[in-house]
This record gives sequence, C-alpha cells and structure tokens, in this order.
Amino acid sequence: MYTIQHVMDKIRKKPIPSGPRDSVLEKNQGHLVQIIDPVLDVAFPADKMPKVYNVLLVQGRDTVGQPINVRCEVLALLRDNRVLAIPRARLSSYRRLMIGMKVFDTGAPLYTEQQIEEAIEKEMKMTVVQLKPPYFGFDDSVFIKPSSCVAKAITINAPEQLGNIQVPKRASYIRVIILELSRIASHLLWLGPFMADIGTQTPFFYIFRERELIYDLFEAATGMRMMHNYFRIGGIAADLPHGWIDKCLDFCDYFLRGVAEYQKLITRNPIFLERVEGAGVIGGEEAINWGLSGPMLRASGIQWDLRKVDHYECYDEFDWEVKWQKEGDSLARYLVRIGEMTESIKIIQQALEGIPGGPYENLEIRRFDRVRNAEWNDFEYRFISKKPSPTFEFSKQELYVRVEAPKGELGIFLIGDQNVFPWRWKIRPPGFVNLQVLPQLVKRMKLADILTILGSIDIIMGEVDR
Repeated sequence: MYTIQHVMDKIRKKPIPSGPRDSVLEKNQGHLVQIIDPVLDVAFPADKMPKVYNVLLVQGRDTVGQPINVRCEVLALLRDNRVLAIPRARLSSYRRLMIGMKVFDTGAPLYTEQQIEEAIEKEMKMTVVQLKPPYFGFDDSVFIKPSSCVAKAITINAPEQLGNIQVPKRASYIRVIILELSRIASHLLWLGPFMADIGTQTPFFYIFRERELIYDLFEAATGMRMMHNYFRIGGIAADLPHGWIDKCLDFCDYFLRGVAEYQKLITRNPIFLERVEGAGVIGGEEAINWGLSGPMLRASGIQWDLRKVDHYECYDEFDWEVKWQKEGDSLARYLVRIGEMTESIKIIQQALEGIPGGPYENLEIRRFDRVRNAEWNDFEYRFISKKPSPTFEFSKQELYVRVEAPKGELGIFLIGDQNVFPWRWKIRPPGFVNLQVLPQLVKRMKLADILTILGSIDIIMGEVDR
C-alpha cells in the first residue's frame, strides 16, 4: 500500500514532467549569462530558443559544491538569442545561482506541469483513495486553508459518479454540513486579510474567533483541525460523535450574531465603501467570457451556483438562496461572500435538524449490534464508519465532475480505463481561472486600488502556481 510520504518522494524525484519531454534536455541547453535581481538573463543557441512561459531548469553546483536545481519561467525573448526568466524558487535557492550554470528548456509551458495529476494516475489506487485527499489539499490551501476538504470532496465525487455509487443519505447530510462549515471558514479567512490589505486591521483578528470554533467542530468530527481526511468513496470515515450536533447548532446561533457585527463594523463603514465601490468592475457577459465562477461570477449579476445547477449531494432538500449582486465591483464580491456565509448557516441548521437517523449518533455501535432489526446494516448505513474504502473499478468512460468551492468551480476531468487506476485525472482549480481577469480589472485604476481588486478575487497560490 502506498503512503503519502511515498507519493511525495516520487514527485520530488521528478525534476521535470516525465515523458517525451525528457529528450528535449539534450538539445535545448543554454547557460546563465547574468543575474539582474531577481530576473535571470539566459543565452540559448539560435535554433533552440525556448518559448515565452516555458519552464527552464537551472542546474549546477554552488560555491561549496552543493547541487542546485531551480525552475524558472520565461518572461520575454531578447535579442542575441537570449531570454529573460524569473526563478520559481525559495530565495535561499535562488541566491545560490551563479553565472555560467547550465539551463535546460523543458519544452513544457508553466501552466501544464502535471506532477500531482501524474502521481494520481500512476501511484494512487482506488483501494487507497482515503490516503489521497490530504495530499490533495493544494486546491484550496497549500495545506493551511480551512476549505481544503472541498478538494477532497471532488476527489471522492468523481469516482462515485463514474462508478455509479450511491451514497447513504446520512453520509450525504454530514458531507454537506462539513462542506458548508468549510465555506464559512474559507470566507472568514478571506475577509480578514482582505480588510488588512485595504488598511483595516481589526477584522483580521475578529475572524479568528469564529474560525477557531469551526476548527473545534472539525477536530471533534474528523480528528484533525486542518487537513482532515474524512470523506470516503461511498460515505464518510466515521459518524458524528456524541453531542456534536448540539454543539454545531450552538455555533450557528453564535455565528449569526458575528455576521451582524461584521455588517456593523465593515459594511456600513464609509471609509471601506470608498475603497471598494467601483473598484475592479466587470459585467456579467464579460465575466462569462473570461470563465469566471463562484462569487466572482455571481457578483456580476449571474445567478450561477453549482449547488443549485448540478444538484450534487443533497442540497436540493434544503431551503436556501443563491446570493448575487449586479454591480460587479469589489463591494459586490464582498457582499456576495458575506451573504453566502449566512446562507451556509441556514443549510447547516436544516441539515442538522433533519439528518437521517435522527439524534442517534454512534451508528458504528448500532451496526454491529447483533439484533434482528437489520436497519443499521443495510446500504443506507454500511459505508458510514468504514475506515478502508471498498475497491471500485473505473469504468471505461470519461466524466467531468465539479463542485461549488468557496472560490468558484473546482472540477476534475476523469477518464476511466476499466482499471482501479484512472487513465486521466485533470484538475480545474477556480483561482487559476479567476486570476486571469486581473489585468482587465486594474485597467485605468489607481495603483492603490490594485490590492483591493486582487484581494476581492480571493486566490490562493497553491492552485495558481502549478
């Protein structure tokens, strides 16, 4: 059985994407001419010039003989067969580069690096899919942000749909509760830094009160405050512990008062309104053309939420509204996210009050109770508290599965080949797509507005820098 450490070691051993590109190293080889902090000047043979956005690999040894392996991105092509490139490395590694080092053109554009996807296709079997989600936290966290479980949800939903696997209703309700708590936590951790970026520090500290309460709920249900590995193919890892439902209902009541406090402190603040109104405006049609999703799209007047559109999990069973605005500016994006937190509380409250099985918790004990009543042993409950997932085979077909992540549409394009390994696993992160509109949003804006506009997009570099 593969472990997470085993897979990560496999990735680190690949200096560049594997496959036909390896042969390029023998041909497209240049050398480092000069370092103009932090840009590199690299020379190539006349007939072996790389393309803009290609990934370059700088290799050599520093002054103490330690090997260096630094990736760069080609920014521009210059005269005399030279290119400008910028390192994608920690500052300590970049500072050790020296003139004359060998530079290889990998032949791969920056945006198509696929080590994570290749690892899933080659290393991850469906029998150990429960080991995959922590390794998948990159899509909304780089393993630190609270809504990384959304990436784990799509990791599970894709094979479930491809294999036509039915999920027990109670497990689906619990998934929705965890996902909506994650949405709130993600929006909170967006709100604090966003306000700090535009000059208001107080909300940055306020949001940690509610976030820590959500982490307490995560820890009680999953055993982890972050990077929780809770979802399984066909269900969840364990049922909710005793008293968790009451504790979560108490949090919902408390958080609604917190939202009212945010409204008073931020939304009605004239200085805040001056900073965000009219900053980074984009219309509905233009937002669609750019491929925007999530709050970025709904703030431009498009009422598009995948929880309503795709009817995944059990969202159709709850009474809630899609929050949207029509102005398309930074204020509209703020209002959409504030409204979504309130709607998430409504969904959580309904799910907690109507969860199948009623107030009974500890269903794992009931499943093993040797009684004539087989209610707890039928399909509706058999995948709850089942630590190792059953083995499922990918059928020979292709499928695109998507969920409404806090930042937008998170999707996976999956191709099965009648095997326990996926033939293709392609990830579509929301931040990677939404960030592309930034140059359009900042046109004709003041320099001070750039931080406001960038913050309103809500990106995380773990899903952008790929």
